Amino acid sequence: MKIKKIIKILILIISILITSISTSCQAFSKDNGKFIKLKNVPLGQPVYYSPTEVFFPSALMPNGNVINKYQDVTGIVDVIDDKFINNASAKIYNINTKKTERLNVKMNFPRRRYVVTGLDDGRILIIGGIFNGNNCKKAEVYNKLTNKFEVIGETNFNHDVHYTSCIKLDDGRILILRESNMEIFNPKDNSFKIVGTNKQYTTSYYQHKYINDKCELKTNGDETYITEYKGNSKKTRLITNKKELNEYSDFIKKARQVNAKTIYTHNYYEQSEAIKLHDGRVYILGNKDYAGHLLAEIYDPKTNKSTPINIQGVQGLSPIALLGNSSILIAPNCIHNLQTNKIYKVSNFKSYRSPRSYKILSLSNGNVLVVGGYEFTGNYKIYLLPPELYISQENRYDSLGVRLSNANLVDMQNNTIFIQTYKGKSYIYKY
Repeated sequence: MKIKKIIKILILIISILITSISTSCQAFSKDNGKFIKLKNVPLGQPVYYSPTEVFFPSALMPNGNVINKYQDVTGIVDVIDDKFINNASAKIYNINTKKTERLNVKMNFPRRRYVVTGLDDGRILIIGGIFNGNNCKKAEVYNKLTNKFEVIGETNFNHDVHYTSCIKLDDGRILILRESNMEIFNPKDNSFKIVGTNKQYTTSYYQHKYINDKCELKTNGDETYITEYKGNSKKTRLITNKKELNEYSDFIKKARQVNAKTIYTHNYYEQSEAIKLHDGRVYILGNKDYAGHLLAEIYDPKTNKSTPINIQGVQGLSPIALLGNSSILIAPNCIHNLQTNKIYKVSNFKSYRSPRSYKILSLSNGNVLVVGGYEFTGNYKIYLLPPELYISQENRYDSLGVRLSNANLVDMQNNTIFIQTYKGKSYIYKY
């Protein structure tokens, strides 16, 4: 009897192993691509340097002498402790040779949570960040030819890797978007210019006023809303009755005067995501404004104008990616067709990932890679989710098997994606 039980247990174990192996083979098939784990990769914020190399403006090797790794919402950032950050040399990592070259050069201004992007002339732009709790507006570039970081001026706004998007325009300029603030960096003269001359398509700031402890009034001078609070619930309505509007006429008039003095080029966003379209314009998806509306627009850098677009059916702010058919994937389960201006659903996404905690990247074959995020299981957050591949032609997701934490994604432009997770592990994804 004991032998029979042992045999049954062995058969069960073998069947489980066969299932897991077959699943693993499916996840890393040629159709879906494959992941290759890398070794001895520096920690930091990676950016494209060449088809085989990744640049780290300020980085340490994982086996460095720093004891306490600095972690925040997105995990390991640059260097671990502010007082060490300015001593960390820039490095280049070669994904083919798996070797790191130390450049013996460091940034002029110590910072973490900075934003880094490559320029068409080969230089690398570094803006924003924080040091010792203070925002850093100083901008600098790394020059490959001189192997130096060169100071080029200051940005107009504070920037942070968690909230700032950098979009390379067709003419080589960089559109920098932080919430509602937009500016453009011109590599030809190293200038930062605020985008803002047009008020044709504008949602103004809302002024707030508490009527009592149960009612809140907010208006931009054109639209006025009242929110009534009852316990843990609230109800917001647009005031249309003229008699009721007259009661708050002084407050509405004051809000109208404030907004008349300010020029906004585009909608007010608490947070936003942006991506460049095939025609050179920029698609911007914003978080809800003060009135509770989810906002989106298309910005044209040639005319410096923004056109609002209807995105009814989208639940909230999420990462976005450009598909090959002039549509936008609003992860995880919405497709915005720009030709028909309609929202379609993706029904089979594998897991809900918390917005802004994961990254997505458009691939050259029209598909989209999804990495990171977390989902709730009861009262617990699960951070190690399997990456997914959105198959645009079939409008469905495929799971890629291996579990990864939140990560930075760098397109190496040869069907290769460099992935550095916030846990300090690095991979390349080939498709």
